[in-house]
Formats: sequence, C-alpha cells, structure tokens
Amino acid sequence: MNNKAIAMIVAVSMVVVAMSGALAMGSSDAAADEDEIYTNGTIQVDSTGATRELRVNEQEFAGYDYTLTWSVVALSDSGDTSELDKKNWITVLTSTNAVSSTGPSISYNKGSSGTIGDNSPFTVDVSHESDAAVGVYSLSVSDGSGTTHLGVKCEIKVTVGGMEKTLASVYYIYTLTKVEQVSNDIALDSMSMTTNTVFGEYVEEVTTDLLGDIGNYYWYATGLPAGISMSETGYVSGVPLVATDAGTSVKAMVVATDKNTGDAYEGELSITIAEYTQSITDHYFQIEMDGQAVASVTNGSSFAVVQGETVTLKTYEGTSPPGTAQDVQSVTAIASDGTVDTINSTSAGVYSLNSAGTGAYRIVINVDGTNTLSFYLFVTPSLDNISAGIIVNGN
Repeated sequence: MNNKAIAMIVAVSMVVVAMSGALAMGSSDAAADEDEIYTNGTIQVDSTGATRELRVNEQEFAGYDYTLTWSVVALSDSGDTSELDKKNWITVLTSTNAVSSTGPSISYNKGSSGTIGDNSPFTVDVSHESDAAVGVYSLSVSDGSGTTHLGVKCEIKVTVGGMEKTLASVYYIYTLTKVEQVSNDIALDSMSMTTNTVFGEYVEEVTTDLLGDIGNYYWYATGLPAGISMSETGYVSGVPLVATDAGTSVKAMVVATDKNTGDAYEGELSITIAEYTQSITDHYFQIEMDGQAVASVTNGSSFAVVQGETVTLKTYEGTSPPGTAQDVQSVTAIASDGTVDTINSTSAGVYSLNSAGTGAYRIVINVDGTNTLSFYLFVTPSLDNISAGIIVNGN
C-alpha cells in the first residue's frame, strides 16, 4: 500500500472533534473556536465576469455523512466580520455526502443565485465542476456596478451516530469592483539573438499602461527555443542549442499573472537564433578528454563528456597540427542558466574546461576580437553517482 493510500485511510479514521481546526486551505486572519475567516482581497469584475477557486478539505470527514452549505451575503466593508452568523445569507449550493455499504456518494444541489449590492447588483454563484476534485469549488461573479463587499460561507455539518454536529463555518471575504473590460493581450517587442551571444534581459512590454511594473507579475513562457528559458521574474536567458530556420523566428507564448488579483495576460514573443556561419581558416582548435585527442573543433560542433573528466581545449596558429600553440584573445564558457565564466590559459594555447557541473555549456572562442567560434560541451552525470540496491523484507 502506498503512502498516499495510507494517508487517506488515516484521514477518514480521524475523530470528528479533532478536525475542526483544519478544514480549509489558507491562513486565517481571525477565527472563533470553530470558524475560519479568510480575507482574500479584491476581485475585479468586467463584462465577462470573474471566477475564483474555493477549497474545503472534504477528505478529512469523508467517512461520515456530511453536508456543506455554501451561502453568500453583502457586507458593509471588507472588515465587516463581526456577527457573521446573524447576516441574511443566501444559499447558493449544497453538497451532501451519504455513506452506505458501497461507500460514500456526493451530490450537489444548486440553490438560488445571490444578488449582492444596490442598483445594478453583482450576481454570485458557487458551483462544483464535473471534472473538479472533491473539495474544490468555483466562485463566479457576473457583471454588476460600483464596488461592494462579498462574504462567502461554507457551513460544515457531520452526522455521527444519528446525531448532527456543526463542525465549523468557513468564511471567504472579497471586495468586488466593477472595471472596464480590457484586452488581455501583451504587445511584446521582437527579440533577436543574431550574434549568438548569451541573451538575458527583462522582457519589456510596449503597452506599459496595461501592465505597469513588470515586478507585479509572475512570468511564464512556452515554446522558447531549445536551451532558452524564462524565469518567473520575466528574465530570459540560456544557451541556444539549435538555430532557427533562416529568415524566421520562433513564436513563444508568454503569460503574465498579476500577483495581487490573479488576472492573467497573454502575449507572443519572437526570438531568432542565427546559425553558425563563420569559418576560421588561419587557426586550428582541438579538444582533449583525459589526455586523449578527440577531434578538431569547428563552429557549432558538439562534444559529450562525463562529469569530472579532464577536458582541455588547445588553440594553434595555422590550419592543422602540429602548428604553433598560441593563445587567443579570450575563451568563455556560458552555462545553461546564463552564467558566463572567462577561462584563462594554463600555458600557451592550453585552456582547461570545467566539467564539475552537469548540463549544456557553450564555449566561445574569440580569436582576435573579430573572428569568433562557438561549440557545445554536454556534461553528463558520473556513473559513480549511480547505485542500485535490493531491500528484502521479512525472514
């Protein structure tokens, strides 16, 4: 039996009275003995409405008959949490679990939609989507006007030995604000990597009025070229591993999520990776691993080594060895996270490449300030770090 199955059995077997303190997910701002109150910020509602996810950990009392009653009410302000149970709540959904010899069975009964606010009120519903997990509910708010405050309550009752007991009431407090509908499209400048150097800069949006400070968002991108990634702060970096087709660019999808409201904005990011076209005719480059000559190095060539192996780059003046060993202007190693290290020669034309870390590295040889050559070094984990064992239980 796996740990997850064991955890579920333990959760079902818990004593009811011990469960009242951990019924919802989040951090409680204020609470009575059996109640949890969650102040969840502002929901901006435009003509398309707005949704939020609500959660109650129903697995904790799944072994009993229980009922969850979801209700909504208008509040005078976001801090109006006193005497919550005396408010005129509107029931919008009831979730009932009945335990029989064949196991638990949950049903969901829709109540009346809640209308919150004056004049043109907001319409509020709680629902459980057919593909949602047990305990996951959706709060939906339709178009209204102005600003008002919303209370959402989930009252939890469990029946044990024929007696019904109220475990807790969980409250979610929101401020609803009417906003104009805006296009959630980000216009992003095209980005180019035509020089094959490491690329890393903050994504700047053209329409600053839409998003404002980039630091207010979590960033995510899909479809970036191989070796390139975007951090959650919007920083794009990496070692491009494959050139894009001539004259074309890769279209990546970028998503920016507002840290405060959860609203998501989407945009396209164009990136071009130029091919390696330069040919160095008056120098010869050779890579060695553990003292053995492997091959000559050309623009865009790749080599795989095992972590910890001795890797040496040798640079010669002339078209083939044995030529005159000669230093070049610089040798740099660019890791897949964008880190750039300068490598100094240990003797004339001899450069020791670091293979202590695993991953992809692009080695850039700057011959004389004008001519540049790049190749890839892929470092795989050492076999010494891999082990296997057999564990026998019993006599």
